[in-house]
Amino acid sequence: MNRLKKIRRNIFLLFLFEIGFNSLSITIPFIIPFWNSNGVDIFEVHLLQGIFALAIVLLEVPSGYLADILGRRLVLQFVAVLECLAVLLYAIGSSFTEFLIAELVFAFAFSLISGAKEAILYDSLLELRVSGKYQKILGKIKMISFLACAFGTLIGGFIGVIDARLAMFCAFLVTLPLIPISFLLVEPKRKVLEVNHGHLKEVIEIARECFVNQKDLAWILVYAGVIVAFIRAAFWSYEPYMSEEEIPIVYYGAIFMCLNLVASLSSHYAHRIYKAIGEQGFNILVFIITLFSYLIMGSSITFFAFPFIMQQIVRGIMHIGFSDSINRHVDSSIRATALSLSSFIASIIYAVIVVLMGALHNSIGINLTYLLSGSLLLVLAGYMLLSQVRKQVALNISKA
Repeated sequence: MNRLKKIRRNIFLLFLFEIGFNSLSITIPFIIPFWNSNGVDIFEVHLLQGIFALAIVLLEVPSGYLADILGRRLVLQFVAVLECLAVLLYAIGSSFTEFLIAELVFAFAFSLISGAKEAILYDSLLELRVSGKYQKILGKIKMISFLACAFGTLIGGFIGVIDARLAMFCAFLVTLPLIPISFLLVEPKRKVLEVNHGHLKEVIEIARECFVNQKDLAWILVYAGVIVAFIRAAFWSYEPYMSEEEIPIVYYGAIFMCLNLVASLSSHYAHRIYKAIGEQGFNILVFIITLFSYLIMGSSITFFAFPFIMQQIVRGIMHIGFSDSINRHVDSSIRATALSLSSFIASIIYAVIVVLMGALHNSIGINLTYLLSGSLLLVLAGYMLLSQVRKQVALNISKA
């Protein structure tokens, strides 16, 4: 097989890798009841996610830098092994401490994949001279991933009713093929990062380049982090919402399947939406949908499905739009690190938001929690959008 065919095969392998990495979707319908049955309460659920996010904060940028130094293929091989280990630890865990260890291992895998996966895709397309198709192909990868999650949650919902731990072991079996898939990947040609000042100084220089020298890139990194963090944080209230509605757990799998199908369909059309309304229109759209979903969740529990759907639309399109915007601003030698910086920002915000929401949920209830969280989103993202619009208007006036 010649090199171009192997590089083209990377795209197919990344489809498979995305499916395997999301094997824990099998456990989504019953994960909170599973934790509860092992002595983990709702605040500790949010605490687990907060610690997970803080671990990513510590690991995110160094792991993206590793992908630029060691190569994306090698890093994805580490991801495969760590993901299998994390799922196995979950399958045999039975306490908060054991689940915390599993979350920390998973955080390492998650931080490694965030920059490496999209960087190897973009650089593969560059070598094939079709980088203009990045948004479309990433959208298809996300679509397939969400479809796999949809059917995984449906199957997991039924297995979980019988035995939640059995579903955990099923997820482990789905994860195992990640290891051979990662070894079949081929490292695409790219500009290799030269380390002239030591690794720590090099990371600081990359961060300085992204946040100080390129103001537009800095804005995208932070804004994407805000939106991604609030969408991720909302997920942990789905089960409490459905529990308050007294929906039987046997239906959770079907509900999560439908939500993943919404995300899958959205990701399929993400590149068309982005091209139709442009970068600024896209940024405004994801803000409006996310904000209103929070405000609706805070106003009445009887409309739980509508804000869930809104959030899944954003979940389906956000990474495609934000990732393409970031990729167009950075050199291939620091691409994985720059993408990791976006996840780094999202993880910082997510860590604060998810723990805060867990504490508020216990003290003032779920509805008021979402009203306050929505207000915070309005202040953070709304201010950023307003400043960007003002900047654009001033630029247009100066050109006139």
